[in-house]
Amino acid sequence: MQWVFATSPWGRIAYSDEIVHSLGTGIVYVAAGPEYLAEDPKLGMTARNTIYRNSGLFPQKQTSAAAEIAVKVMNDRGSFVIAARLLEDNNQVVLPLRWTAVALPSAEEGNKVRKFTGKSIAVIQLTVVMATRSSHFFNVRFNNMDPCTLTYERTEKDSGEITSDGIYTAPGWEGVYEIRISCAEYPLVSTYAYAVVKKQDALQDEEKS
Repeated sequence: MQWVFATSPWGRIAYSDEIVHSLGTGIVYVAAGPEYLAEDPKLGMTARNTIYRNSGLFPQKQTSAAAEIAVKVMNDRGSFVIAARLLEDNNQVVLPLRWTAVALPSAEEGNKVRKFTGKSIAVIQLTVVMATRSSHFFNVRFNNMDPCTLTYERTEKDSGEITSDGIYTAPGWEGVYEIRISCAEYPLVSTYAYAVVKKQDALQDEEKS
C-alpha cells in the first residue's frame, strides 16, 4: 500500500494520520520507506524502488526527498503513525511512502516457526515477461517439505487477476506486478513472483531486435 503526504519545511516533523494495519492487536513490526521511480536496465523500463531504514546510503539522485522516517505502533489498537523530518531545505514536498507490517509470533507461534525451519517454497520461474491480458501459471517447488495447499494473492489493486490454482492474468496496461504465494496451513512459508507486463507490440519489437 502506498501513502503520500506533504511534509513540513526542513527541520520540522510531520505526522501521518493513524493508519490501521489490519493485522489485529498484538506485537506488530511496521517498516516505512520512500518510494521512487528509476530506470531499470534489467527490466528495460521504469521500475519502482523502496528504501527502508537509512536512505542516505544510496545516491540521492535516485531517491525521493531525503528524510528521516520513524514509525510508532499502537500494539493494543492495531494501528500506527508515521513521522517524517526532511533532511534538506525544501519549503514543502510530497513524500511517497510505502509501508509493510508483519505480526511477530507469540511463544506458541514461535514453536510453530521452528517446526518449519529449513522448509520453504520457491517459484520455478521467479519473473515472467508477458503481454497485457495474457495468462501464466506460477509453478512452485517445495524444499524440505511435503506439498501443501497454496494460496495466491496480488499485493496491490488493479494488478490483474489470479485464480486459486495459480493462473495469473495480466491487466490491460504495462507494469511490474507482484504475487504472493504461501502455504494455506502456515502463511509464513511463502514466496513472491513477479510479472513484467508489456504491450504485445513492445514484446514483438524486442523479439525482432
